[in-house]
Amino acid sequence: MADVIGTYPELVATDRLTLSGDLLTTDEHTGEQRVSQVGAADELLDEVAAAGGNLLIVGRSGSGKTTLLKQLVARSATTEQRRYRFYFDMSLKRRDEEFREFVTRMLAPYMEVENSHVFEVFHYFARSGSVLVALDAVDEAVPLMTQAGFLELFAELAQVLTAESAVITSSRVSFLEDSPQVRRLLDGTALVSEKLVQQLHAQGVNPLQVPRFSALRLHDTVAVASPLEMRLAGEVGHAHHELPHLTELAWTHISRVTAAAGLERTLPSFVAYFGSAFLRGHTIFTFIDLVNNLGIDLFEGGRLTYEALRLRGLFRLVGPSTVAFIHSAYQELLAAEYLRDPGNREAALESATPPRLTEQVREFLHRRSHAAPPPPDEEHVLPAGVYLVGPSHHLMLRRIERPLRFDRFPVTVARYNRFLEAVRQEGSHRWDHPDQPAEVSHKPWQERLRIQDYFTDPAYENYPAVCISYWSAYAFARYEGKRLPTSLEWEAAARGTDGRLFPWGDDIDLDIVSCADSWSGRH
Repeated sequence: MADVIGTYPELVATDRLTLSGDLLTTDEHTGEQRVSQVGAADELLDEVAAAGGNLLIVGRSGSGKTTLLKQLVARSATTEQRRYRFYFDMSLKRRDEEFREFVTRMLAPYMEVENSHVFEVFHYFARSGSVLVALDAVDEAVPLMTQAGFLELFAELAQVLTAESAVITSSRVSFLEDSPQVRRLLDGTALVSEKLVQQLHAQGVNPLQVPRFSALRLHDTVAVASPLEMRLAGEVGHAHHELPHLTELAWTHISRVTAAAGLERTLPSFVAYFGSAFLRGHTIFTFIDLVNNLGIDLFEGGRLTYEALRLRGLFRLVGPSTVAFIHSAYQELLAAEYLRDPGNREAALESATPPRLTEQVREFLHRRSHAAPPPPDEEHVLPAGVYLVGPSHHLMLRRIERPLRFDRFPVTVARYNRFLEAVRQEGSHRWDHPDQPAEVSHKPWQERLRIQDYFTDPAYENYPAVCISYWSAYAFARYEGKRLPTSLEWEAAARGTDGRLFPWGDDIDLDIVSCADSWSGRH
């Protein structure tokens, strides 16, 4: 454990990370998750380690998941329930590397057996229940940020899961918890996907014997800085009582380290190389990689050693001559900065490898783009270009081929009534969707209207037209010489080039959005 404890972030023996969380368990009959315990996260982890079971730790980026896992395996040295402990940094798993090969590469230096038998020994200990296995940053080992990508990794990990095993994994909340399919998978009650069943069988795993995971959800209090933010504040000398967002702290740290090394002129090249590398799934770099792409000036005296690396304040040593960023957030920030350039978004979309886009990249992109907001577009035109779209667990880059002009205001009752009058006089066949059912009428759904004379009372002429079906909206748009936007066009227009969550930004504002929550508690 000495090598584990000494890696970034280095543990101090007397310190325990003070975090709280909810322990979620799955109901055996309904499959629903419920909160079973609330308390200090390290104490909840100790209970799981002692009693056994498989656990998923979820929390935002930099919330202390890695430190919790390291502290857990270090403390377990004094317990007899789990004699052996294995800690794996899953972010170091290569994209084309099988889990078996990764385990062998990580454990071979610590086992007095031949390399060909390392995984068998590990596998025996893990499935027998005599070992605690910590798989840190499992989301960073997923080959593709999709459900299929996770299933591919999960099928490999399932080899070491049994009812007796104690396997504790960690992931940022946005990837695993935001995906309904993955949540059902970890419940262990819905392993019915034929594709998943085939993958598990191919790994020699019986899908019916894959145990459930409990989940430890770390509390996310926006008002309280995360452990990573606190650490970065110390690095850049910022007062702890009013910390800026992680975006600003990490960018300040990157800028200061490069400036202190006299390499500030290389920052654009730094962004281009490491940002595009992250999108390709490349997060581990050899010294030769760095020299070939950024120049020999990166090393003092031309010596290709970690000690001579002028930017070692941003990197950790992960092999004899290989490094990775001290935290994945650094490279994600550089990827976001890279994507701010329209030409780079085009290049990423055209790459042979689908770009690896995380929720953290999206958030960084939005926050960094605030530094230079685009001018307002009075014409309400969506420019052609590449946009970041999709849910947090499946973000994508997609192209809008040509500029689009959107209506500035919602369709009013008066405009829709003019359409209805035209339909009464001429019929609607020339405007109707080709697949429209014969029984469809373009009249509003009268039974859904709260005000029965909404479409006939002149007082409501300038109000929005409501209770209209898709078929009617399609026909109305054609009547006005327009068309409905596609889902891609609509999302791109709402989220802009910076991938914001809502048209106005990332924060929920119930005063400007019409949704169920905005009317909660009102009459």
